[in-house]
Amino acid sequence: MNDQGVRITTPEDLARGDSITEKTLAPAATIGNVAAASRQFAEVKGAIQLAREFPRDEIQAFKRMRRTCSRAAFADDALYAFPRGDSIVSGASIRLIEELVRCYRNIDYGFRIMEMRDDRSLVEAFAWDVENNIKARREFWVLHIRETKSGSYPLTSPRDIYELCANMAQRRVRACVEEMLPVDLLEESKILCKKAMAGGDTLPLGDRVRNMVVAFSEIGVDEDMLEQRLGHPLKAVVVEELPKLKQVYNSIKDGLAKREDFFTVPGVDAPAKDSSNEQKKQEPTQGAGNGKTEMTAEEKAILEKAKQKTQAKKGAAQEPDSDGDIVDPESGECTPAEPGGMTAEDIAEAERLEREEAEAFERDRAALDEVADHETQDTGGNQNGAQEPAEAPAKGKRKPRALNK
Repeated sequence: MNDQGVRITTPEDLARGDSITEKTLAPAATIGNVAAASRQFAEVKGAIQLAREFPRDEIQAFKRMRRTCSRAAFADDALYAFPRGDSIVSGASIRLIEELVRCYRNIDYGFRIMEMRDDRSLVEAFAWDVENNIKARREFWVLHIRETKSGSYPLTSPRDIYELCANMAQRRVRACVEEMLPVDLLEESKILCKKAMAGGDTLPLGDRVRNMVVAFSEIGVDEDMLEQRLGHPLKAVVVEELPKLKQVYNSIKDGLAKREDFFTVPGVDAPAKDSSNEQKKQEPTQGAGNGKTEMTAEEKAILEKAKQKTQAKKGAAQEPDSDGDIVDPESGECTPAEPGGMTAEDIAEAERLEREEAEAFERDRAALDEVADHETQDTGGNQNGAQEPAEAPAKGKRKPRALNK
């Protein structure tokens, strides 16, 4: 048996009839697993010892971060933005996260493919604070499918599968590293990058706008689309608008969002909006000509109800009983029906009721207009601040009814 655990056939074995070479692979595999586990344990132990021997200096970490984030060239790729619903979500890109790890130090991060099948792969993203021994990890499955505008198709090339897994893992890695970094370090880096994008470039504003237009044209966004989003011509762009446009550009370039999410692309229909949320109640307005309030929806409903009541009484009055007589629904008296269906008395009574309802409604509206006029006069004309009492209705006159609002 040699060093690899393989048994070699000897002449003595041939004399005994053992002509088959036997391989004892189990001991070799066991030795290999033990060696790999020992090596991994040694690496972890060594990393923890080095991190504790050389701990991070947070003051120096903040100094390195401020010096890096103040550069305009770095700040251009430090932030991203993409739409979610009616709002825009922005944050630190993977480039900014990598730089913050370099400044903060003693953080190990990355991803590994745990299991690979024919149609999917199990991927783990992690970030490990070696100095404090704190770890964040994410496990997720990645389907071996490439989605395109014309449809989706399965991936078979190992290179394509790895690139797909790496692309999906970067977002989880970024989330894990953000859990390891101090909140104030991350937020201050974002603020400094925004300031660097806004005023850190030494080029004139006109040249910066022209470079921005050229960069957007490479991803299919023309000047008209930019002006429509800004709401004004490109000549009127101010410095404060450049950081937002750079975030939009980075998101489209990195594949986090599409052009249609930010701009109106010709030939692409915009998503339909819910018109039910845009409907508002109409308040009663003051007329300019006669000083009376216009009829609101509630007042129209009251008038329509009065008309329906009158029509119902008309219909009930002209329904004959079994003997062919007209029965009054209120008094119960029977009147012989005329060939036309309604008697002259019924028609007169129905018209009288309709006139009374219309007159009562007009009186109610006149009372409301009078109260509104008194309030206006009391507010503007009464200098003593005291309100004059409302005139009592004359005796024998009908009191206006209050509308149900």
